[in-house]
Amino acid sequence: MSSTEVPQRFRSMSPFEYCIDRDQARFPRDVVKAKCVCNEACFDSSGRRTRATVSMPVDIHMSVIHLDGVSGVEQCTKSSCFVESLRVSVGFHCTSLDY
Repeated sequence: MSSTEVPQRFRSMSPFEYCIDRDQARFPRDVVKAKCVCNEACFDSSGRRTRATVSMPVDIHMSVIHLDGVSGVEQCTKSSCFVESLRVSVGFHCTSLDY
């Protein structure tokens, strides 16, 4: 397999994969999140793990609707649904431990 066939997120010094966070009491029900696959240690340019840098998430805040006892957004009332902020990791990057 050539390097152009490998997804960029796996060619990173801080590789990650995507997973689906599913919650039936939320709209949207499925939220795609990034998950680190390197156990918080980054890889150096030769492909070896290094503890000189650590993998840190790149997060966003996403507004979702929490459905309390209703099956869909169209049934929401002020007492049955509320908006909440969900922190979602969209990727990872390496950062140095040196200050």
